[in-house]
Amino acid sequence: MAHNNVRDRSVVRMLGCLNPAQLKDFRAYLTCHLFNTSATLVRLFDLLERLLSEAGTEPLTAEAFLQGSGIRPTLMNKLSSQLQRHLNQFVALQTRREVPGSAYPFIFRGWAQLGLDRKLLDREYDKMKKRLQEPPWEQSDLAYRLELEHLYVESQVTQPRRRQSGLFDELLMIQEQHHRLQALRYQCAAQSADRIFGAGSPSQEVTAYQAALRALESAYREAHALLQNAGFDREGADRLLQLLQRHQTEFSHADQSDLYGYLLNTCMRGVSAADPEAEALLLRVYDELLARELLLDGGQINPAHFKNIVSIKGRLGYIEEARAFIRDYTDHLPPADKDILVRYTRGLVAFYERDFRAAIGQFQSIARESSEDLFWGLEARNMLWKSYFEAYDDLTTDEYAEMMRLYDSFRQFIARKSGVSHFHKKGYANFIRLFSRAIRILEQHNFRDQLPHLETLLAEVTQAEQLPHKKWLRSAIESRIREKR
Repeated sequence: MAHNNVRDRSVVRMLGCLNPAQLKDFRAYLTCHLFNTSATLVRLFDLLERLLSEAGTEPLTAEAFLQGSGIRPTLMNKLSSQLQRHLNQFVALQTRREVPGSAYPFIFRGWAQLGLDRKLLDREYDKMKKRLQEPPWEQSDLAYRLELEHLYVESQVTQPRRRQSGLFDELLMIQEQHHRLQALRYQCAAQSADRIFGAGSPSQEVTAYQAALRALESAYREAHALLQNAGFDREGADRLLQLLQRHQTEFSHADQSDLYGYLLNTCMRGVSAADPEAEALLLRVYDELLARELLLDGGQINPAHFKNIVSIKGRLGYIEEARAFIRDYTDHLPPADKDILVRYTRGLVAFYERDFRAAIGQFQSIARESSEDLFWGLEARNMLWKSYFEAYDDLTTDEYAEMMRLYDSFRQFIARKSGVSHFHKKGYANFIRLFSRAIRILEQHNFRDQLPHLETLLAEVTQAEQLPHKKWLRSAIESRIREKR
């Protein structure tokens, strides 16, 4: 075997490709603690470098080669593999030094992971992007630019409450240019080769790798079709979920995260449209994400997902599962969100358990503490108002007065918040208007006269298109109608 002869080892033959200056640089690399902390590897390199300078060609065993070095021959395979990995890293560094642009994506990713200030990170990105746009242009520059833009977009998407409109436009443009130019280069090269050597027969065999890529392409096509669909395609969403389940060991963590994310968006759209099948599918998707630990990023869970999971489990009646989730995942919440989110989700569990007195207490405290916070101010007011309405017949005088005051404070909160889009302002204005009508019907009409007014309101709610929390509002009005009948 070649491994019995030290001269035939791959690491020795690879070191033989380096000139004296490069060998000197590689030794400096090995003695730098940033790259290597093993003194034994440095000693092995010195022995191999001396071997390369000798003229001998006779076979050399590990025992003979390491004699007197203090290195055990039984470690030769392990140490050779480690040294070869370092050699590959060194060659990569050498190459990047000659082509600076190739390192830009790694530089950006590194600073992003180290938590560099966002403004400074954006400034570094702009500088690298500008350098990659300077002539002369090469195909490789476009590839580096594509990777850099991908990482930049990826980092922007994770920024909370930032506008994402148009964020992918430049990335899509670069990707299209890169693909088109690269395809033309390969087509020209293939035509040229066919002219000179004659056209060959393409292989018909599909490898496991190619099959996995085809499955991944199918998954993204399904996701793209779902995202383009204005409605909720239950069958398409179910197909994508099954495809992801079948290929879970073949798709990367990043691809699974993205595809499950698009599936979540689709299901959320179905829930917003009050589709009766969307909630059950949404819970299945979340359960898959939890089982595969795809919701944890650096050991932390996104607060929005935490809230959504408790909410969907509560709405579907899985109260104990919701409680268990809060208990098991609280420590995975970002410290800044933990206190308020745990109280809010406990309020959700109490609401869906119909313990409205406990729910009111939780949401009331959050609304007061987060009076100016867009997200929590909105969510807490919404749930507090719902809790008051559900407990309407048992409200104290003070609670009734608070419920009536919520109409004005909720309406003003939505109107003055610039962070709420025009679309959502209109939707919430409709919700507040129709919900307040339901309260006024209960307040201003006696028990018998309430029925026709509630039926008229139910018809209007059913026809409304831009209406958040439509399903709950319909259900609440229908419940009151059943009481009157």
